[in-house]
Amino acid sequence: MSISGNCENQVAGAIAYAFAVAQAGKAELAANAFSLARQIAVSQANPAKLAARIDADTAHHKKERDDFAACFQSGRNASGEPLLIFSDSLGLPRVDQRSDGAARTYSGLLAGAEHKRRVTAICQRFFTTDNVLAVLQKDETLGRDSDVLIHVGLNDCANRMFLAKERLALGLLTPETNKRVVEFARRYRRDILRYLPSRNYVPLERFSANLSTVTEILKARGVRKLILSTIVLPPTKFWPATPGINRGFAKYNMEIMDAVHRHDLILLDVDRIMWENHSREPLMADGMHLSDLGHQLLANHVAAL
Repeated sequence: MSISGNCENQVAGAIAYAFAVAQAGKAELAANAFSLARQIAVSQANPAKLAARIDADTAHHKKERDDFAACFQSGRNASGEPLLIFSDSLGLPRVDQRSDGAARTYSGLLAGAEHKRRVTAICQRFFTTDNVLAVLQKDETLGRDSDVLIHVGLNDCANRMFLAKERLALGLLTPETNKRVVEFARRYRRDILRYLPSRNYVPLERFSANLSTVTEILKARGVRKLILSTIVLPPTKFWPATPGINRGFAKYNMEIMDAVHRHDLILLDVDRIMWENHSREPLMADGMHLSDLGHQLLANHVAAL
């Protein structure tokens, strides 16, 4: 395979080769050609343009996080018991929930008339334990004399076709080339997962270290109850497309359970709660995000703890 020219041509050439050898039955070679395509997309991208996309993406998600947090500042229960919540998109309202979206999340329910908690909600798409740690290190007041729920992990553990910088770098390509790369990832996902190393936003070893460091920080701030939640394993219909998904999620969930045991914390087994109520549809059609029932179940279990 000969790859030359600018970034666009190099990526297009690599992905064209990946499709050709995949169709010839050479799955491992095709997976490696795909890997080359996504590497080129980042390494040969215009640095200034890629940096601008990264900054814009970061700002967009932070604004969404701040807007959600602001929903709990006005009219909050000043006399309520403080509760700090960290979550990823599972804690946010869906895009089609406009006027009352925040109130229907478990943060909103815990802050509502039934539970009356004084909620500080830090919920952001693509949030990981890296982000939880960074936010805590930046704001030394967070968690002081408060209960804390850490409901992250899905973004840490999911085996990724594209890491964050790769996903953003693809946006610098023409729509046609971008579409071809994404289409290869969709069509040959099983082969990619079989022949290429696992790729996670937060590798398991760092995930475990993050949980310990976060716990140490919060305990030093006088946290009252610290609750760690497990990660919900997607329904069985999603398993064939992601070989080893059970094993991967189980590893991260065991790290969560071990952290609870090591540091004498409280476990909220969200995975078990959702599966026990599977027939009632606590998850949305994507098998990951919480339905209204899922938010209600989570709020009730957190309140009980």
